[in-house]
Amino acid sequence: MKSRIIRSLLAIVLLVCIAYSVIQILNITSEYDKAEAIQSDMMVYKPPAPPDPRPQETTAPAETVQTAGTAETPPRTPIVNRSIIDAQQNVNSDIVGWLTIPGTRIDYLFVQTVDNDFYLHTDLNKNHAYAGTIFMDFRNNPAFSDFNTILYGHHMKNGSMFKTLQNFQETGFFSQWRTGTIYLPHRILTLEIFAYMVITSDDAVIYTTQPESADDFTAYVRRNARQYREAELTETDKIVTLSTCGYEYEGARIVLLAKLSEE
Repeated sequence: MKSRIIRSLLAIVLLVCIAYSVIQILNITSEYDKAEAIQSDMMVYKPPAPPDPRPQETTAPAETVQTAGTAETPPRTPIVNRSIIDAQQNVNSDIVGWLTIPGTRIDYLFVQTVDNDFYLHTDLNKNHAYAGTIFMDFRNNPAFSDFNTILYGHHMKNGSMFKTLQNFQETGFFSQWRTGTIYLPHRILTLEIFAYMVITSDDAVIYTTQPESADDFTAYVRRNARQYREAELTETDKIVTLSTCGYEYEGARIVLLAKLSEE
């Protein structure tokens, strides 16, 4: 009799555990679906790719304007990424710009607010979301005027957000995919990727926005990077650090570093 009761209790416990697991799986799937739906809606705000800077063949010489007896090329048309401005006005005023890294699934609007906690589990519509939103460190100037601008994103198991940063640990992938793009309302920035690292969450060098010395920063990266190609950084250069969780050890972080240049 007693053994029958024990078996019945164990069966009930097992059923409860299974039911709980199913509910958890359904909840996670629902969160993934919501995140994908938001991203699909946001794609309307993705700026068009910049024009190919390589010279095109023409049948006539480029138009010039005469100024004080000299020939000068016409002034460059100012960049206006209307879609980013529309996103700021229509979706969320915290939006800073759009980040895209070819070869990965990283193709997102990103935001900034007064702390590094709010968007950990908040979507672009300011609703609770497990996947959160890509966000800029609150210490950074949104104009990318700091030496090191840091963008954070979750490492999602379905491959979204910043999970595909881990692809750069492979030598072939790191060698093939060398650039990314950041679109701001009135600027386009090119990211020249130069380092992949696995660091601790409290790394004082990588997680500073303004190091004391660009040379010391570069030397630290060169010594500790898993993948690296030479990047001569001066005090006036700017970089972007993309950061997500790593799982090699407790508190591990994956970071991808890129030097900025302007279109």
